Amino acid sequence: MKINFNSNTFIPLYRPYLNKYDKDVEIYYGGRNSGKSWFVYDKSIILALSDPKSVTVIVRKFRNSIKESCWKTVLERFDNFKIPIKENISDLTIELPNKSRFVMVGADNPDKIKSLLRIDRIIYEEADAISEEEYQVISGSIRGNSNYKFETFMFNPPKQEFWLFKYYMNNINMEDLYSNKIIENDKCRIIHSTWRDNSFADLDRLEEKYEYMKKID
Repeated sequence: MKINFNSNTFIPLYRPYLNKYDKDVEIYYGGRNSGKSWFVYDKSIILALSDPKSVTVIVRKFRNSIKESCWKTVLERFDNFKIPIKENISDLTIELPNKSRFVMVGADNPDKIKSLLRIDRIIYEEADAISEEEYQVISGSIRGNSNYKFETFMFNPPKQEFWLFKYYMNNINMEDLYSNKIIENDKCRIIHSTWRDNSFADLDRLEEKYEYMKKID
């Protein structure tokens, strides 16, 4: 099965990192409408297609929030690429033609994570809602055979710093991050994005919306 991907499908800010798996950690730090979720899932799907039998775990704080959030988004991305899959909504799993799987779990159900015999990659959606203790349990579960093992974090600008800053962002100059958009070190890659970076969004409408919100805030 051959699938062609048009590079114009991806937001320009993220596009250079579509096929880069050189960091143990990738952090996507940005507000709503920045397109970070679509890109993270697209990148994960493309990698899974070339990494047979691999397991990608997607984590949210609560299991009961998954069906109306990342479950729908991931299915939409598979449909966008016309990739045939087997989905099991009761178990929150998706299987690709090459037997790779996406498994969605709640951080409030650590036993489900521990029961997986293989975990190659982990995506933390709304990472700032997950506690440090939950992260330590989940992160220690990576034990797959893939050559591509890493963690991806997504979160909107939080009200205050949380454990992720201590782990991976303690030496980051935030002003440099805001101005340069991307900062890398030996361990991780951090990308900061806003709705203005999303070339697929209705930028005029969002400009009007956020300008109005600023006035009434």
